[in-house]
Amino acid sequence: MTDSWPIIYQLIQSITLMNDRQKYRLLIALVLGLAILNVALLIWFGPFRHGHRDGFRPNERRTFLTRQLDFTEQQRQQYNELREHYFSERRALAEGIRPMRKRFFGQLSDITAADSTLLAQAQAYHNQLARIDLLTLRHFQQVAAICTPEQRKKLANIVRKLPQAAAWNNRRAGTAGRQRTD
Repeated sequence: MTDSWPIIYQLIQSITLMNDRQKYRLLIALVLGLAILNVALLIWFGPFRHGHRDGFRPNERRTFLTRQLDFTEQQRQQYNELREHYFSERRALAEGIRPMRKRFFGQLSDITAADSTLLAQAQAYHNQLARIDLLTLRHFQQVAAICTPEQRKKLANIVRKLPQAAAWNNRRAGTAGRQRTD
């Protein structure tokens, strides 16, 4: 042990040679040091931090689109209303997909299931996905309606890249529906 761990061995040896009073002082110093480190980390990463990266408080933080399209205050308010409405409807549709998908793949052990039954369930599942895609398209059309012509061009470029980004997010997340389209 003395050959491979000389520093640790020396520390252990010096601690064992200390009297009780010195051990308590060392223990108190270690506990205080760790407490100070914890407080410093809380201040650095936690809720006590006052600076915000984009100049907004967290409850009024700008979304990806509001930053990219440089929305005015009025546009931002309209967009936030559209966004809340979109996500509430999308959430309801997505919650309907989970049981359909579970029921469909739950038939894995039923090797006698008719293809027509499986095809009907798969079609219902894909119809629900199509409803989400339609909802998303309508959402972006509504967003485009509040944009200036220059902003519409930027929005079109962003939306054009969404299928690739969604595919990447799905691969990374492992399942569909986990990404959040802004």
